[in-house]
Amino acid sequence: MADEKTPPEYTIGPDITKEDAVRLQRAYEAVSKNIERENALIHYRITWAILLSAGILAAEGVIINYVKDQFAADYWYNCIAQGTVIFLSAVAIFFCAMSGHGVRAAQRQMETVKEPYILKRAEFDVLGFPQPYGETRDHRIGNYNAFSFPLALMLLWSLFASAQLYQFGKLWFDKADFDRQASEKTPWTNKSGADIVRALGELGVKVDALKPPTKPIPLTKR
Repeated sequence: MADEKTPPEYTIGPDITKEDAVRLQRAYEAVSKNIERENALIHYRITWAILLSAGILAAEGVIINYVKDQFAADYWYNCIAQGTVIFLSAVAIFFCAMSGHGVRAAQRQMETVKEPYILKRAEFDVLGFPQPYGETRDHRIGNYNAFSFPLALMLLWSLFASAQLYQFGKLWFDKADFDRQASEKTPWTNKSGADIVRALGELGVKVDALKPPTKPIPLTKR
């Protein structure tokens, strides 16, 4: 018994039958397809957040510019416009937060999908199947980057909403300042009829002074 040799070290290769290889190949393909699907979902959710943010930002610009051009001196139109852009910014914050939540959900699902490959890594290596995802460090960095996009958009929209709330509060609680600025930008709207007629008369006198003489200049004989 003492001279009996110890059994050879266990190896996986010889124990993989043809049926096992087919089963492992199917499992590998399923893992790969699920990882591709989760990566596609992450891409779509980040794209949705970016496109939605761009659309809402454009809509806010149109609203503000339209009210500024057409109703610059109207207090209530300006209040409604400021309230509308605040609401749109809140919508953008909500959807960016939901996009970030969706990205994290896809990343957690990807970790679950990777478990069958990790459990059978040795068999997959024997069959020559490459790892269906990046190295652990690179994969973690990619996850952080993917999640940072909707988070950064949410923070930017929070800053926009804070600035818009400040402007709305200033507009709402200081109507006198708005009226003063509106009168400076559009002075004719706050003048009486007599003042306008007087100003037009003075302008007419200045215009007459600039007119060329109407009498013909006599010709002199040489």
